[in-house]
Amino acid sequence: MKMPKAKKFWQFQNISSTKGKLLLYGNISTYSWWGDEVTPKQFQEDLDSLGDVSEIDVHINSPGGDVFAAQAIKSKLLQHKAKVTTIVDGWAASAGTIVLMAGDNIQVLPGSMVMAHDPSMGLMGYYQVQDLDAVRNALIKVKDSIIETYQAKTGKDKEELINLMSSETWMTATEAVDNGFADEVIHSGKLDIVENNSGVIVNGINFDMERFKNASLPDVFLNTAAGGQQDNNKDDVNNEEDGEEIVNKDELKNKYPDIYNEVLEEGKNAERQRMKKIDDIALPGMDDLINNAKYDEPITAEQVAVKIIDEQKKKGEAYLNQRKQEVPKDNKEVEHEEENKKEKEDEEAANDIADFINKKRGVIK
Repeated sequence: MKMPKAKKFWQFQNISSTKGKLLLYGNISTYSWWGDEVTPKQFQEDLDSLGDVSEIDVHINSPGGDVFAAQAIKSKLLQHKAKVTTIVDGWAASAGTIVLMAGDNIQVLPGSMVMAHDPSMGLMGYYQVQDLDAVRNALIKVKDSIIETYQAKTGKDKEELINLMSSETWMTATEAVDNGFADEVIHSGKLDIVENNSGVIVNGINFDMERFKNASLPDVFLNTAAGGQQDNNKDDVNNEEDGEEIVNKDELKNKYPDIYNEVLEEGKNAERQRMKKIDDIALPGMDDLINNAKYDEPITAEQVAVKIIDEQKKKGEAYLNQRKQEVPKDNKEVEHEEENKKEKEDEEAANDIADFINKKRGVIK
């Protein structure tokens, strides 16, 4: 099957003749890099286009994404001769932490977060036991590869990292340093964190919290104040070197229009895909449920499928209850028909006997 063409989710910039910047905002790839040779090659070409730089700053604000893409990006950054500094501008979650580990120096802003959890895989269709076993084994191997990545940076033993990932661990900037996932907390720039019905928006990037197991986060991570701005450092100092400070989606749009449009288009495509998946599994008689899921209370196709099954179960139970009420009536009707039939057969037999006797007597009817 031909793979769809992957869109760029990265942006390279030259800060100076010796320093480059890589911006990773949003999901790390909308498609898997597994078996994809074109997209990694394109990323490498963009990396090489920075020229003979001795430093690369990698700014991360990502909910995660494709593990294979994240591992490939990490490897290419590690192989580069430049000193790599990875910086968490907002959140580095899931696969975002894999790229984070590529830094020779890892920096986190006050108020930023780092999250590690077990890899997951979405499935749709029909599978046999051996298929699901293969998926399970693949996820185990992927987790082992992530653990090796974390071990190289944090120095933690495997068992501790297994538990940390299985518990879906959210770390503040200070906790990330304490756990070895970062080297230092830097006081430059500030975060704009807003909680809304669709998730949490961090520096203009929407994080869908439904994809995370421990989606209920402490209030300290979320800014619910009027205006939605959170000054995590009262003595905040702007980054004088490159003036980097993004406080809302409008500034993201103005400073990085390509990234903004990419994220916007990605959101539109995701919504179209959600609608299509729901339409694909819609059943006759479920119009109210489908319309509610698409527009009034938006949910995923997987959640719709569960609701459809529940509705079918309810209808099935209602039908069985109705049949239970009808069965006694049907039995009585059958019994009555059998009684009438027996009476008719007895009457016919009696008439036959009477005819036989009358003939013997010479009686003619």
